[in-house]
Order: sequence, then structure tokens, then C-alpha cells
Amino acid sequence: FDPGIQHMDGEQALIYARTRHGSDDYQRAARQQQVVSALSQQLINPLNWLPVANVLGQYADTNLTITDLIRLALPVLMDSGHMDRLVIDRDYMVGSSQGHALPNYEPILPWLEGRFN
Repeated sequence: FDPGIQHMDGEQALIYARTRHGSDDYQRAARQQQVVSALSQQLINPLNWLPVANVLGQYADTNLTITDLIRLALPVLMDSGHMDRLVIDRDYMVGSSQGHALPNYEPILPWLEGRFN
């Protein structure tokens, strides 16, 4: 993909979100969040609701009810599709003595407290 803003169809967005070439899991997570954010911005327009619902109904399996989906969608729609997000990458991780990656809560907690207090 070329740098900059791109208009993608579903297949291109899926490739963009899933690709592992030339990046790591953290960068892939950031791309996945970009795709979800872009989709939420498209859902501001009610004309996009039916096509998205059809695609989700065809390709997604969930136990969420229509009421659940509306409850999840309302905050996104009320905020004009803008989501505040944080990609947990290497800057937010520390290594354990056993070599496991663990969250470094010192930089994460201020972000969380700013949203949930």
C-alpha cells in the first residue's frame, strides 16, 4: 500500500489489516484499529447501515442481540465515528524475568484514567 489516505474496499481492508509482511504484531494491531475506526466513521451515514449489516450477517457469527448491537453502536454514532484508541506496542511493554512480555502500567494507567474516571 502507498503511504497516505487510501479508499479501500472490504478485500483490500482485510489484506491491510492482516498483513504481516514487513511489520510486527503491534503494527498489525494498529492497522486493525485503523480499519475499525474507518468503518465506524462510515457508519455515521445511515445509508451505509444496511450494506454493512448484510456483510456482517453473512460473514460474522455472534451471539450479540440487536439490542446489544444498538447499545454498542450508539456511542460510536454519537461521537461521529471517532474512537479514542491506544495501540499497546513495545513502548507499553516490559519483559519479565521469565522472558514474557507484560504490560508496563506506568504509561498505560494515565491513558486509562483519563477515559474511565
